[in-house]
Amino acid sequence: MDARGSESAAAAAAAPHIRQRKPHDQSTPEASGKGREKLAASGSAKAGGSQTWLAGDELKGLICMALLAVQYALQPVVSKRFIHPAVNKTTVVLVCELCKIIFAFLILLVQGPLAPRFAGWSVGDALLASALPAAIYAIQNVLVQSAYPHLDPLTLSMLNQTKLLFTALFTALLLGQRQSGPQVVALLCMLVAAVLLSWDPAAAPTPSGEQPPPDRRFFLGVLPMLVASVLSGLASTVCQRTLQVRRRDAYVMTMEMSVLGIAVLLLTLAGSDDGARIRSKGFFHAWELSTMYPVLLYAAGGILVGLVTKYVGGLKKGFAIVVALLVTAVIQLVLDQEWPTGPVVVAMPLVAGGVLLHSMYPHKQSSKRA
Repeated sequence: MDARGSESAAAAAAAPHIRQRKPHDQSTPEASGKGREKLAASGSAKAGGSQTWLAGDELKGLICMALLAVQYALQPVVSKRFIHPAVNKTTVVLVCELCKIIFAFLILLVQGPLAPRFAGWSVGDALLASALPAAIYAIQNVLVQSAYPHLDPLTLSMLNQTKLLFTALFTALLLGQRQSGPQVVALLCMLVAAVLLSWDPAAAPTPSGEQPPPDRRFFLGVLPMLVASVLSGLASTVCQRTLQVRRRDAYVMTMEMSVLGIAVLLLTLAGSDDGARIRSKGFFHAWELSTMYPVLLYAAGGILVGLVTKYVGGLKKGFAIVVALLVTAVIQLVLDQEWPTGPVVVAMPLVAGGVLLHSMYPHKQSSKRA
């Protein structure tokens, strides 16, 4: 811009101040000042409303995380006490999925009319939103079960907990949610803590008590477990993208995934041993009324997983599960008078420090000025 252009711009900028000095415009500065105050107040109110909404979502996420940690910690204790060993585990999973559908539907019913929630819903959209993560989780479960006989407990727990790192990787790649330096350190702390909390030093080297050859151990144990961890991170990120970016209702998606899970389980029963036992002994063989306690608890956990993923993301869901391992140690101390082992004591500060570090030092987007 040349000098004349600069002078013209300066004159144009000064013109309002010159006009304000006219006698008939003496009230203009006061009026404009009030207008600016009202505008600023309005903007502050809007900004405050936005901040309140964000804080409310974060608060909901933290509450759901706490409830999920408690549920995850109680689940093995309650299942061990109230599910008879003769109960067919496939029937437990089927009833759990059915309960999740009922829970989600009742919550939607209590919240208001169902029509807006299902407006524009179609089978195609449901398959597009829920079939992919459901299929990924199914493949992951198969890989974990196939790797289990070929790995010792320490290797199994270490590989299983790498899903935290893969979740962070996929959220960065697919959602653009990068991690700061302190958050990376926090993830490593949580990873080490998860391994310590999952590892049982008294366990046998492998479920069969024998160590397989190195090449067989890698291809049948380590590799499937690594792929399962990658798939877990991918499925969690896909669910997060569907819930947060595409704004799909968490309860509707829970119902969709449960329906798909039931369909897959029913198809597998045709040629499985569990299906043969159901046909010979009946669906509810060895069930009691108390068997529903862990079933309902597990179904509630399924609802909470969807809410945590929606409000704070799949990575924080992993944090909640690691924290739950500590809660399990506390429950064992209270119920069984079993004091925490050395690995648990070491893991406690790692979990506390990891959660605080990840929350206090989020990644900051660099703002570029034109």
